[in-house]
Amino acid sequence: MAIDSSGNPHVVWYDNTPGNYEIYYKKSTDGGAMWTGAENLSGTSYESYDPDLAPDPSGRIHVVWWSNVPGNFEIYYQKSK
Repeated sequence: MAIDSSGNPHVVWYDNTPGNYEIYYKKSTDGGAMWTGAENLSGTSYESYDPDLAPDPSGRIHVVWWSNVPGNFEIYYQKSK
């Protein structure tokens, strides 16, 4: 979980509800009273784990995680617009 420069909370986690571990993200723009729907960031058929996030001073959110691609572990990165 991280708080952006406007005081909004953001969370990332991994969950195996769809049958394999995927990375999910949610945010709130009202201090945590209401949350956006869960957004699947990884969206692969490979297992994805250990997400971390950090806001930058302009309010963008940066998320990293790793996936177990067969024969190779890979690091992924995504940022908000």
